[in-house]
Amino acid sequence: MNNNALTKNGFLAGPILAPLLHFALPLMLSQLLQAFYGGVDLMVVGRFAGTASVSAVAVGSQIMQALTVLVTGLTMGVTVLVGKAVGAGDREAAGRVADGQVRLFALVTVVLTAGMLALTPAITAWMNVPPEAVPETMRYVRICSAGILFITAYNGISGIFRGLGNSRSPFLFVLIACLVNVVLDIVFVGALGMNASGAALATVMAQGLCTAFLVRIPLSYLLSLLPGAGMLTISLAIPATALVSLALCVGYLTVLHRRDKAAE
Repeated sequence: MNNNALTKNGFLAGPILAPLLHFALPLMLSQLLQAFYGGVDLMVVGRFAGTASVSAVAVGSQIMQALTVLVTGLTMGVTVLVGKAVGAGDREAAGRVADGQVRLFALVTVVLTAGMLALTPAITAWMNVPPEAVPETMRYVRICSAGILFITAYNGISGIFRGLGNSRSPFLFVLIACLVNVVLDIVFVGALGMNASGAALATVMAQGLCTAFLVRIPLSYLLSLLPGAGMLTISLAIPATALVSLALCVGYLTVLHRRDKAAE
């Protein structure tokens, strides 16, 4: 999106109220839908599982929502800087912001994922989780933490889109992800009886689907608008952080499986 596109949308010329509402409404709905993941998990678990699972999801979703708010706050700076550069007609500067944001969020993803997986017992104790719900809470939080990559990637790319004046595409993708989350929750929790772990897995898979669409489909569009954004940086950073996240998730599930077998 260049200056002409911004002018046509009404951001640089004419009354601002209508285009502002057109931009802000999808943004507000996107934030609401991201919070909706935990609500859907809680409703489905409450319908098909016991009180321990309900407590686990209630506490775990609060923890993950706090992380989402943290990541969203970081993306606001990206949105402002990209919007400022694009509004000034400096596409190269906007590209450099996007390139730096990918590098920063790759680091943030690794730090948050490793930190959450390691500190889950301490966080669970600090949240005063009922003793009978502690094991499921830890499983829920750790499985969701393995999907932090998708939270950072979605919000990071969405921040760039919004800086370009497009808040609709991120909203549509997160809407699809929420619908997928509902279906997967019913399958994993209702049909397969996986309780809180199933709800967490459904959330991570839905977030991953949302991020895959947001990365794969508009990537060439973003690069055409932001020539300063390094293709090598994007093509390496996203798979690298994905592999780290996947390795941590598989490692945790392997340890959990062996521990459960030893306890039998």
